[in-house]
Amino acid sequence: IPVTEFLKSQNVKAGDVTCYNVHCIHFYSTLEFPPSTRYVGISSLLELFPSRRSEIEKTVQTCGHRFVVVDVRETEPIPDHFPWNLPLAFQSGDFRVYEARKVD
Repeated sequence: IPVTEFLKSQNVKAGDVTCYNVHCIHFYSTLEFPPSTRYVGISSLLELFPSRRSEIEKTVQTCGHRFVVVDVRETEPIPDHFPWNLPLAFQSGDFRVYEARKVD
């Protein structure tokens, strides 16, 4: 899988990769890493629990990850919003890998 190959080429380790939506959580098992936060399927959680949006977003954005994987078929890009406001590091088909920035 090209996304997995790209991430491995970046020498990722546990905590380096966040899968933004349900369609890409299989990358955790492929890479043999646990999720970078307690939140899995982040885009779905944001829709299901709007009152927790701020908490979820802050936790995800500050978890120390290096990359965020998104399936644009599942979640339509929203310019200037996380994670689409991050630099695009790699794309293969519907999957995009964004490079996370440190949040102070």
